[in-house]
Amino acid sequence: MASLRASEALIGFGFTALESEIYTFLLQEHPATGYRVAQAIGKPAANVYKGLEALERKAAVLVEGTNSKEYRPVAPERLFSRLEKEFMGNKSSAVKILSAFGKPSSNGKMFTVSSRDQAVSQARTLLASAKDQALFVGSEDFARDLKTDLKDAWVMSPVEIPAEHSIVVPEEMFEVPTMQVVVDGKSAIFASGTDANFQGFWFEDHPLGASLHQAVVCQMGLYQVDRAIEADAGRKQISKIIENLP
Repeated sequence: MASLRASEALIGFGFTALESEIYTFLLQEHPATGYRVAQAIGKPAANVYKGLEALERKAAVLVEGTNSKEYRPVAPERLFSRLEKEFMGNKSSAVKILSAFGKPSSNGKMFTVSSRDQAVSQARTLLASAKDQALFVGSEDFARDLKTDLKDAWVMSPVEIPAEHSIVVPEEMFEVPTMQVVVDGKSAIFASGTDANFQGFWFEDHPLGASLHQAVVCQMGLYQVDRAIEADAGRKQISKIIENLP
């Protein structure tokens, strides 16, 4: 997945592409008139003024002056703090309202995963649902995409993840981009391949979850034990590795 461009950073938060681009420019040069912004980003002045008005309504910019208006951006940390509070409030209301219409169940069913983006999104959903324990084994690209979602998980990947437990392995361990996530020993997702040849599946509350949990734990344990043996570790050290496995 391509990294997010600064000028697109607000798009996922209810802002248009133009509004995001205007805000990004103002972070670099402020205060600035609407005409100056239009010149700098190469967009029609009329569209830019409409974008600035929208940003003002969304409390993302401040306006100085009356006749010749100049615009100044609200600091990103303040803007996103407010957006987060609004989102959480809207989320609570939406969940309460929509839950009254019923709750779909995926228990005991297995679903296919047809794309990398779908796999990452579903992995985030499963990781967020963890109540007891989450396990992740994956290649570098998947690990980086899910980095912020893995802080409470057991992780084995080529990337040093600031997680509860992080086991760093060589990238050569993964012949193709691969990800395994197991949550609470009952829900999981497996995905592997490139866009041209991608395959995967996921499930929730499925009997297979316990088996996948054991398989992932075995991968983690065998790797650590192999490294310990190579380092001439004693029986007590190896036993401790096994005892500390999830």
